[in-house]
Amino acid sequence: MARPWLVAVVCLWLAAGCQQGLPDRIAVMGARPDFLLLALGVLGLRMRRTDALLLGFLCGLIQGGLSGSQMTIYVFSRTVAGLVVGWLGSLEVESHAVVTCAAVVVVTIVAQLSVMFMAPPASITAYLLATIGSAMYNGVLAVPFYALQNKLPEARGL
Repeated sequence: MARPWLVAVVCLWLAAGCQQGLPDRIAVMGARPDFLLLALGVLGLRMRRTDALLLGFLCGLIQGGLSGSQMTIYVFSRTVAGLVVGWLGSLEVESHAVVTCAAVVVVTIVAQLSVMFMAPPASITAYLLATIGSAMYNGVLAVPFYALQNKLPEARGL
């Protein structure tokens, strides 16, 4: 049980590092990836509901710490996203790249909509377009992340 969590913590640490330096550099037409939500979606899909909820809480703590703004918004939104991905993982659907891609898109949209309702942006239309772009970007990035996760024997137990 400790080894899969060790893999999850290392993945969150790497995702946090990527979140600090990469999104603005690899943006495509204004869409930026969210590496912590990507990690939450891919890893949480194979976890139990309570573990995915805890993973979402940790993602929120990390994201809030990185942003330097109100941590409550990120903790709540990522915890809700963890609950959603834990629920999606319990549906007993065969795990493959397309399912993982769809789950990451759903998790990104749920988390960002939660943020929108807790801290309304100045322009809701622009925020929603950015959310959709980020969700699509995360969905595309989920495929290689899923393939990498299948190569790690410790990560298969998640």
